[in-house]
Amino acid sequence: MKTRDCTAGFLEKQMQCAEKMLEKHGAVMQEINQNRERLGQRATYLYRDVYYRIDHAEFNDEEFLIISCVDIQKYASIGLMEDVD
Repeated sequence: MKTRDCTAGFLEKQMQCAEKMLEKHGAVMQEINQNRERLGQRATYLYRDVYYRIDHAEFNDEEFLIISCVDIQKYASIGLMEDVD
């Protein structure tokens, strides 16, 4: 979706929907990210020994939802994750 057509409220609803889908499939929110508030990151979820986080990013004037993950708790606890390809 073009950035000019996205509102902050729309993006927030889309990210909440993605987080609810994670929960629906068995992911459990974890309170382990020490940098969450300082960096403005969203909640971290654990599903089948992998940590996930939903976010958004702008590329070429388009907004995309991003799913990031990592399988090492040490990295999840500081918010360091890789984007899912």
